[in-house]
Amino acid sequence: MPEKLKNIKDIYLIRHGQSQWQVGESTSKDSDITDLGMQQSHYLNQHVKHLIQFYPNEYIIYASPQRRAMQTVQGLHKEFFVEKRLKEAPFHVAKKLPQFQTPHLYERKTSNDANYQVFKNTLKQVLHGIMTQTAHHKVYLYTHGGVIKTILRIIHDNDALCYTIYNCSMTKLTWHRSRWHLESLNDVSFLPKAFIT
Repeated sequence: MPEKLKNIKDIYLIRHGQSQWQVGESTSKDSDITDLGMQQSHYLNQHVKHLIQFYPNEYIIYASPQRRAMQTVQGLHKEFFVEKRLKEAPFHVAKKLPQFQTPHLYERKTSNDANYQVFKNTLKQVLHGIMTQTAHHKVYLYTHGGVIKTILRIIHDNDALCYTIYNCSMTKLTWHRSRWHLESLNDVSFLPKAFIT
């Protein structure tokens, strides 16, 4: 194993392409992706292919079983594993988070919503499994906005934070030198500007 890969793990949090539900083309939250979502996925997957070519034996890909995530990852044409716990929350996550009347500096806050805590604890289990049971050093998770934001809240130990996560964006977390590093957040540099949603 190359020296630079020892004790390093990169986790790439990838949101699916634009879904029909997002634009009102479907009433099902588990809808297909749109034509634009397919185009977004193409550019995303070209970028992922570029990244994995440098470590062909060091990566593993997991995907949510929901249609929009599956259709996004299938365009990569690489082996992947379905991880049911990467499904989107069955509720509007933002409504479960702490809120403040005015902008100000504040202490860490934890959501007191029981359903959100179950969702959050499930994702903690996913992260624990990736860190302790997955030998691969490059882990790609094709999932959903609520999942990605919650994983970031877990890392920051703060439910009072929110994040902008575009369709087919990539957020990179690196475990290095005994701590997490947020290497990139909501990266869409590989998408044409007209395709960013």
